[in-house]
Amino acid sequence: MGIAFKRVLSIGALLFGLYASGYSQESSDSLDIYHEQIFEVIEDLNNGRYESFYSMIDTEQIVEFAMEDIDIPEYDKRSFAMGMVQGFDGEMRASYSYMFDNSDVIEYVSYYEEDDFYSIVLRVSGTGGLNYLEFQMGKDEHGNPRIIDI
Repeated sequence: MGIAFKRVLSIGALLFGLYASGYSQESSDSLDIYHEQIFEVIEDLNNGRYESFYSMIDTEQIVEFAMEDIDIPEYDKRSFAMGMVQGFDGEMRASYSYMFDNSDVIEYVSYYEEDDFYSIVLRVSGTGGLNYLEFQMGKDEHGNPRIIDI
């Protein structure tokens, strides 16, 4: 099965799922923005272009969420946050690049809504194995969709 056919099949399944679940128009605007953006990113990933994926990740929000319940002095929190940002920019980015380099196809699987956030699930398959990636989506101060938790 070709990549284009799989992408059309995935989009068809999404539309059927939204119709069958009684998807409301109220939330459709936000969800449409997330899906539009993620489908563009998936297309880029399948074509070996990873920058749109990396630029969609809100590292500051991820760090803030990770440190939310940590009870340590402020100085230690700042040091930990800097280490997390450096870790993402280095090792985590290299890890994702390796996985994407060794994939045959990256596909949209599904989404769900929880606590006013959307989570999007992708399937990455290829010589590197089979992986499922889940990303919690939010918006930045300009209303642009961002990955706020990995």
